[in-house]
Amino acid sequence: MKVKEDKIQQRHNKHTSPDRRAQARREQERREILAICVICFNQPHNCVLLDCGHVCCCHTCYEALPRKYCPICRQRIERVLRLYHV
Repeated sequence: MKVKEDKIQQRHNKHTSPDRRAQARREQERREILAICVICFNQPHNCVLLDCGHVCCCHTCYEALPRKYCPICRQRIERVLRLYHV
């Protein structure tokens, strides 16, 4: 399976310009920056705050909130769902 993925990646790289690869790297870095907890700036955000639906903090920071209000919109947090990225 890994060999097949490597061959596909090699074919893709052959047809992709260096500018395009650099642009893809920048886009990936941007996505990683946007996926950081807005409270601690250390962990990836990994929970959904409901009812507002914001995905903005890690579960550790959520648990440490003195009052259960969304750090983005200040709406009361009724419940929280953990996110598991694969």
